[in-house]
Amino acid sequence: MKQHGVFILTGEQGSGKTTRLQEIIDILREKKIPLFGFYALGYWEKDVRSKFDLVDIRSGEKYLLCERTRSETKQKGAFVFYPETIKKGEALLYAGMQNPNALAIIDEIGPFELKGETWDTVLQELLKKRQPVLMTVRQHLVDKVIERYRLTSVRIYPVNKPAQVISKEIQHFLSEQAL
Repeated sequence: MKQHGVFILTGEQGSGKTTRLQEIIDILREKKIPLFGFYALGYWEKDVRSKFDLVDIRSGEKYLLCERTRSETKQKGAFVFYPETIKKGEALLYAGMQNPNALAIIDEIGPFELKGETWDTVLQELLKKRQPVLMTVRQHLVDKVIERYRLTSVRIYPVNKPAQVISKEIQHFLSEQAL
């Protein structure tokens, strides 16, 4: 039976998870590893995160995922999320499942998914199909993510681990699975 390939890149908010993820993506792309999914590119305004774009890993297209509101009474705390972008992210992940050897990338799995929201349903489908997945998770949520998704064979990488090392381990796993 195909081994489950789940890789978690972890660190706290603002620790550089997305930057490290982008480095990993670049290395894996150079090695011709098939990838799909997205990362969330954050923008700063006066030392505060002002918005996030969802970036399609395959095309590089950007979609406004969420932006800070003036009031904290909106849907997800300080940010308002755009349902059409969440649907786009889900569509990118479902489409990528057509290649069972491709690596799914999700930035990030966090509080919303732990409540059954945002990327939860599609992540469960990826795991059910045993699709290899690389996700970012805040350090303090790693155990909760492992418990919620019943992850038994997961590789966890701190954000300060070099991208080259992480990429090499992922590439090795994927090549073993292709045999």
